[in-house]
Amino acid sequence: MTDVCTNTEVFAFMGSPADVITNQGAQITALIGEQQALFEQITGRKVGSTAFSEVFFYDGYNCDIIGKKMFLKGIYRDLLTVTEILEDGTALAVATSTSSNGYALDLTLGIINRVNAEFLKSDMAYKITGTCGIATEDVKAIIIEMVASKSGLWKSNVQTSEGDIQTIRTQISTDTKDRMQRYILRDV
Repeated sequence: MTDVCTNTEVFAFMGSPADVITNQGAQITALIGEQQALFEQITGRKVGSTAFSEVFFYDGYNCDIIGKKMFLKGIYRDLLTVTEILEDGTALAVATSTSSNGYALDLTLGIINRVNAEFLKSDMAYKITGTCGIATEDVKAIIIEMVASKSGLWKSNVQTSEGDIQTIRTQISTDTKDRMQRYILRDV
């Protein structure tokens, strides 16, 4: 797994002084991987680009098939590329027109459309090779805040009429929690 952010970005977000950056760099780097894994566990999605090879797809397993549409599920919902689709061992081609026989991808919705044929519903009918994952600036910002709150190094100042009070933030904001909720997969 490749980390979606760097410790430099986390320290910049927290406004950490140079001595903290020097002393805590390795720990923050380790925490990035742990919090990214937690994000993946909570949401059911892979962060970044994850390659997969010859994974089986059939109705009810990694997808739902309805006629000419294969609705991808789980981590495969975030399909980025397809290098090969095998249908009972025979490679399908990318459809070049509405009259050709093959498939077309809808990466936004996580759907593979079959052109001029219906998908087979037999077990283990399809093997797909490609990449999947999400890598948006919003996901990166969520993970940076998760790392900052978990680190115990994220401080903020509260100004009062008698002076400043320094507090340590140990929770992500409600807004960030709400944004993370939007990434949770709810496959039916």
